[in-house]
Amino acid sequence: MSAIELVMQRQWDAAQRGVLSTWTIYDHPLDYPAGFVARRFESGKGNPEPVPTPDAITATKLKPLRDCFHRAGLVALARFDADHPNVVEVWL
Repeated sequence: MSAIELVMQRQWDAAQRGVLSTWTIYDHPLDYPAGFVARRFESGKGNPEPVPTPDAITATKLKPLRDCFHRAGLVALARFDADHPNVVEVWL
């Protein structure tokens, strides 16, 4: 399964369960200092705070992750000032 197919499948699965699926891209986090990591979170169904899932996609450059999410039909939200410094953006 390609990364785009994974994203689309996870988004569809979450929607079927009535929860919001988001992907946060991190820039060189401690557990992946070689590049970027997109981690999936879910919120909803009485859980207003995003809960991490085991899903993650890694890349050495930012552009492939952005292209993946764009091609999967997601939209980027810019980071907030209060976000951790490693957060690049969130896709939903």
